[in-house]
Amino acid sequence: GINAEYGGGMGDDLDSMLSSLGDQMGGVDADDPASRGKCFKCKQSVTTGEVLQAMGRHWHPSCWACENCGTPIGTGDFYEQEGMPHCAKCYKASFCPRCGHCDQPILDRCVSALGKKWHPEHFICSQCLSGFADGQFFERDGRPFCKNCFASVHAPRCAKCDGAIDGPCVNAIGNQYHPDCFVCDFCGCAFCWRHVL
Repeated sequence: GINAEYGGGMGDDLDSMLSSLGDQMGGVDADDPASRGKCFKCKQSVTTGEVLQAMGRHWHPSCWACENCGTPIGTGDFYEQEGMPHCAKCYKASFCPRCGHCDQPILDRCVSALGKKWHPEHFICSQCLSGFADGQFFERDGRPFCKNCFASVHAPRCAKCDGAIDGPCVNAIGNQYHPDCFVCDFCGCAFCWRHVL
């Protein structure tokens, strides 16, 4: 006879094979024995010619097309989005985030900053186009700047020397000054702060 251990193993194998066959037959039309499955797109039986299996479904070759533009995919590359196939062009145009610098689709790694996505090589200073080696950047109008460019372009300007003020400043006479620039116009001497009112 067959020992119980061996018989149990065969039963498990048979159950597994039947389950697999059932999964493979899931798209077959029971009303049409000649059917090779129902096309996911048009819901019609696939009875003659080729049948494509992709994304776990059956398709007529003519129905295997980009959901957005209708271009046949054939054996070319496609992207699945929301359960439907899309050609590379439509996927890039409709579903990829766009770079905050070049406005091109981002297909790989990206930097998220300032409420936008960026190609890593495009997250750079908007003025000098240098990267942020130390990771520090400053924002103005949704655009990133390095410290030097931010100071030279957006920092308040000294009323005497017109240099960028990126540290302490003196607010006087309706203007801003570097502390070293706020001096007497006549003699050039610094004011004694006790006497300036």
